[in-house]
Amino acid sequence: MVEATNSTVSVDWRTDSGVLTLRLSRSLEVTWWTEVEAQVTVNLDDDDRVLDVDIIGLSPWLLERLTQYVARPRTPKSVSQVSLDWDAAWLWIHHLDGHRTRQKRAKVRVQFGMDAGYLVTAFIKCPNVLNTAQDEL
Repeated sequence: MVEATNSTVSVDWRTDSGVLTLRLSRSLEVTWWTEVEAQVTVNLDDDDRVLDVDIIGLSPWLLERLTQYVARPRTPKSVSQVSLDWDAAWLWIHHLDGHRTRQKRAKVRVQFGMDAGYLVTAFIKCPNVLNTAQDEL
């Protein structure tokens, strides 16, 4: 298990089961859940710490609910911990700064916990995928 927290995003990655939980708010409670299938990429450093998570292929219905995270042109990713590229249906969640040395990729089920238009948590279930030793970088 790998756990880490920065000022905004906490990560709990249970490498034995391939379950990755991203908690984006400590002050909000989940009022509704939705689950989608998406392409997930987890970017790791040499110490297996999660740097970023990319969730690609979100449905138009979910994109509508995540509009507050839309990245503005010429806005660096570092301004926000969560950024949405509407056209690519791509949600980027930044956890730690660092040098990416590996990636894990898989098409998996992702549960999103929301409250009043804010993303509270993302629960990514990918047994036997993210916990493998194989890298796709």
